[in-house]
Amino acid sequence: MNKFLLCLGFITLIHMPESYAFEGLDLNESEFHTISKKFVNNETLNIRSNPINGKVIGKLDRGDEVYIYDISQDWSRISQKNDAPKWVSSKYLCSAEYCFNRNYSTTKITSSTSKDVSMNKNYQHKKTTQTYSGSCSCSSGSFCYGPRGGLYCYTSGGNKSYR
Repeated sequence: MNKFLLCLGFITLIHMPESYAFEGLDLNESEFHTISKKFVNNETLNIRSNPINGKVIGKLDRGDEVYIYDISQDWSRISQKNDAPKWVSSKYLCSAEYCFNRNYSTTKITSSTSKDVSMNKNYQHKKTTQTYSGSCSCSSGSFCYGPRGGLYCYTSGGNKSYR
């Protein structure tokens, strides 16, 4: 019986080479997808034709938004697969909104009083977000503070490393 089911399954697979697990899912492996969105965290940032010693082919300014399509060591590709290669140094990029502002601090406390009808209690809501100043790449030696007070930095691969 098991051999029969195995043969039946095999025959079914042979006759269905174009079927997918999910209807309508078109997987095109040649597409180049965005890894992340980042911002320039330096006065100017050179765009190079290749990582490390590539020819400078352009410049970006502080706060410019870039989309990352590939990462190679400390370099981020900001062009799609079929476009001419454009690479920037990852250590001059940051991820948080407004992270490129030198003395930007997102710490704010908002107070509001709301009345809980069932309990008749007043609540005070405080919202605290991270304080950010400068770059927080691990290679620079500076760290960022997370929303709950933890320290972290970004590795050359773009991942967070908690301290």
